[in-house]
Amino acid sequence: MNALDLHQPSAQPQSPAQPQSPAQSQSPAQSQSPAQSSPSAQPGAAVLSRPAWQLSIAAGAGALAVIELYGAVARMAGVPMSAAAFGAHTASHVNAGSLAFGVALGTFVGTVLAVLFARKAARPARAFLLTAVALVALSLTGPLTATHATLATKLTLACGHLIAAAIIIPVVTRRLARQ
Repeated sequence: MNALDLHQPSAQPQSPAQPQSPAQSQSPAQSQSPAQSSPSAQPGAAVLSRPAWQLSIAAGAGALAVIELYGAVARMAGVPMSAAAFGAHTASHVNAGSLAFGVALGTFVGTVLAVLFARKAARPARAFLLTAVALVALSLTGPLTATHATLATKLTLACGHLIAAAIIIPVVTRRLARQ
């Protein structure tokens, strides 16, 4: 008995003396037709068959929408969204355009890396994942070292980087793994 049998009641209990027909002895996973078990029949397979650059841009667009919502919620929660860039003497307001630019820049770099690794790397998914994680870690230095910013602002901006990365990186890595 396998795990699938525990959740599906059988129509008739089989006695040990009765032989099972081939149709009865197959589990539901084994009795699927080749069309049903092919990768293209899996949910999301059509999406993952698209070129890596298209998926990267689509994931970036999704991340952009989520980050804009995240920024709006942070502002409504009273997080003072102002910070100074490295070396700046005054803080500037971090608005929706700033957040959008950050996500667009990260998406562009990620897309270029995905295309390069898809063409040149022996293991493109691994190369992309390791590089992307290292770049995300490096990107956190910006918000965490921002001057003229409160701790709440620094943490909010750093979490924004992590949220965008958590949306984009897995999608692109999965696509590159299908190469």
